[in-house]
Amino acid sequence: MIRRALGWGIVLIAAGLVLWRVLPQSDERMIRSALRQAVRAVEKKGPENPVAAARRADRAAAVFAPEPDEAGYGLGAGWTHRSQVRAGLFRARAAVDRLSIRLSDVSVEVDPDGEQALLRGTARVSATGTGDLGSGREIGEFESYWIRTEEGWRLARIRPVEAIRRPVW
Repeated sequence: MIRRALGWGIVLIAAGLVLWRVLPQSDERMIRSALRQAVRAVEKKGPENPVAAARRADRAAAVFAPEPDEAGYGLGAGWTHRSQVRAGLFRARAAVDRLSIRLSDVSVEVDPDGEQALLRGTARVSATGTGDLGSGREIGEFESYWIRTEEGWRLARIRPVEAIRRPVW
């Protein structure tokens, strides 16, 4: 009897996992997934060749809308095109040996029309720089505004809300 119940439990869990992967994702899950992909692309674990660095900057920039409002968030405010985001991310990553980003308290609010969304969260950024930069950490809250495009959900604007702990650079 216990084996039969255990067997059915495993079948139900497997079916649930398959449905979870097959059914369309919610807008919130798609936005969170895009943000995670961008963070993974921006992070840096050590020296890398320029080709790999350019690919990672391109992957991170792909999360942004083709013409974002304010994509800079501490890396070069005033970026108004995805190519500027790509170049800025490439330069910023080249200035550090290691870069780690941890997100927490992330919340997503999608507007009723499903065309815009607001994502808020806390970012913990730590970097080990080359040359005069040294190492440092910063913790801050941020807001990001997302829009639905033909490419999917894209980041239109990101801005700091409050620095919880200023950088120690």
